[in-house]
Amino acid sequence: MINVGGKQEEDGIGRYLQYLSVDNTGSTCFINGKSEWAILLPDLLSRKIVEDLVYEHCQKYDIDRVDPDNVSNWATHVVQHAFRLRVVDGNKKKVGDKLRTRPDDLRILNRDCAELVIRSVKKTIKQEDSLVRQILYTCWSAYTKDPINLGIMAPTSEGKTYPVIEALKFVPNEDVWKIGQMSTKVLVRQKGILVDRDGMPLKPVLKEIEQQIVKLKGTRSNKGKDHHEQIDQLNERKNQMLEDSRMLIDLSGKTLVFLEPPQRELWNLLKPILSHDTEEIEYPYVDRNDRTGFVAKRVAVRGYPACIFCSAKDESSWQVWEEIASRFLITSPNMNKTKYEEANILIAQRKSLPAPKLQKILISDKEVQLARDCYQFVKQNIQQLTGSENMGDASSSSSASYSVWIPYGLILGEALPSDRGIDNRAATRIFSLLNIVTLTHAGVRPKLIYDDNKLVIATLNDLREVLHITQNLAGMPAYKLQFFKDVFCKLYKSKTEVDCKDDKQEDRIGVTTKELCEYYKQQTNKSITTNNMKTTYLNELQNAGYIDCELSKIDNRQYIFWQVIEPPYDEGVGGMTNPVDSDAMDNNLRYARINLPRNCRNIPENWLLSAILELREYPVRANKFVLLGKDETPVTITEFIKEYENSGKFTHYFVKRNYPTIFGELKPIMQDANSSSHSDLKKLSIAEKSIEEDNLESVNQ
Repeated sequence: MINVGGKQEEDGIGRYLQYLSVDNTGSTCFINGKSEWAILLPDLLSRKIVEDLVYEHCQKYDIDRVDPDNVSNWATHVVQHAFRLRVVDGNKKKVGDKLRTRPDDLRILNRDCAELVIRSVKKTIKQEDSLVRQILYTCWSAYTKDPINLGIMAPTSEGKTYPVIEALKFVPNEDVWKIGQMSTKVLVRQKGILVDRDGMPLKPVLKEIEQQIVKLKGTRSNKGKDHHEQIDQLNERKNQMLEDSRMLIDLSGKTLVFLEPPQRELWNLLKPILSHDTEEIEYPYVDRNDRTGFVAKRVAVRGYPACIFCSAKDESSWQVWEEIASRFLITSPNMNKTKYEEANILIAQRKSLPAPKLQKILISDKEVQLARDCYQFVKQNIQQLTGSENMGDASSSSSASYSVWIPYGLILGEALPSDRGIDNRAATRIFSLLNIVTLTHAGVRPKLIYDDNKLVIATLNDLREVLHITQNLAGMPAYKLQFFKDVFCKLYKSKTEVDCKDDKQEDRIGVTTKELCEYYKQQTNKSITTNNMKTTYLNELQNAGYIDCELSKIDNRQYIFWQVIEPPYDEGVGGMTNPVDSDAMDNNLRYARINLPRNCRNIPENWLLSAILELREYPVRANKFVLLGKDETPVTITEFIKEYENSGKFTHYFVKRNYPTIFGELKPIMQDANSSSHSDLKKLSIAEKSIEEDNLESVNQ
């Protein structure tokens, strides 16, 4: 007898699986709608995970007739609807209801959640794609063990804090601390928790002791010696606990936002934490109150927070600027006429149109809530992938890099600048961003089962986005680098001979601050004084080695400046379209190609195959090595490489220079596929066949 109503199905041969359903929370799946045939769903779902669970529970419940195609179809429905129930619209289904797929569900579920949040934020922030991405990736990085620190520097009224405030509307309030001019004392009192030597909260214990003391003091009978001794013992215990206590400030999973430069004392408190030197640091702290006067306390700061720092000042003159620059990705907002025009239109819309109209032309409350839910989903996904749900636990040793494999990582490491110490700082930022960008887009990225670990694989799209949002590798605010390229270099190169006046002549070609101010006004339609020109631009460019100066021979009251190096090559390249995943990412992203140094090794056409083989075989052969597609189904190496390179060639991200730059003298290193020896290609072919067979064997198992 076969019952299509969802009850036990038997046809004289045995039970069989008919359909799957989910509960109203998206946390439990039911075979044929039966509560006794329940399957508990994990937080991180994929079709493959659901299929494995279904086969496992069918065996457990003696369901011996299972159609693989039926399981695959229903597993897809389970993933889609469980996601919607958990994240999108909170569900309204009852246990046992059969699943139905609606077009609007697929439209939402097939999107990259991280990109959906980015596009939602950009609806109220004009011409700031890079900055929006930098802010959101900084916030998402707080949920890893390798958070990013972002410094936004620009002159006043150029739009530094507005993008930060707008983007933070989509971030959970409990994850953001807006500090401003907060002092260390206020931070300790507002955010600190009193804990014992083992890190356990003391407030409940102290409250219980106080209640016992009050109860004993209120007892009228038995006020003898033993009675007073009990009170004294409790007071002594309380005092001992307070003496051993400390104030704990847990910054795990937090984003610190400085809308104004922090006080020096607070900066000194946070500096080691932002360097990621150690996960917990203890400081002595002196507090004062009216009752006890000055009291020495211990303050422990735990966890690695992300940090966003906004400033309109010329911070390069700070004594601590080098310390800040070494810990922050320095960026700046766009400063162009198109942005100002679009911003004026946005202001006019907000100030002159009724709210219902704004909901339609800007962003609706429903869209805002969807973006917030997607942000939360990305956050939870990152925590699950990196094992950082309990980052406050000092014993945890998870790191974001443990969850990501970057196939081109070693080649990129050789190609990045390596002439100065600060180049290591730039490389660290590039790889930190690659990790967090890959993690946030994990839902539409291929995966790798490597032994007992599940890794997200960074694609060329991730590299493209990182190069797009870093703006430049020099670590200098973008607007200052833009000034160097568009104003200083152009004016300097326009001169063909040294300046002469009367019987005096300069020793070399150079430009004066007055000439720079005049040319700056011609180029930007903005006026600037000679003093501001020096403090805002020239001082830092000189400190960074871009320009140099000497006292003028014509007028010893001024200096002449000249160009020392060529500006970093910034050939803007349009985004490479990906027809397979066109909605997952903004395909109009522009990025700067990486200059190739002299000592960089050749990049063969089969670099990806080589990276796979090297990871699999060396130094020790992996016990389990299975490549998974975007839908988390196993794929062969050939299929993986074809899909991976569908968005373009890896060599498109590099360029050669024929003259020295700040990043070293460059030469062509691209290697044609035919340049590989026949024996090398034969070895790779044999190895590919071997690993392909092993991969298929692992899949079949």
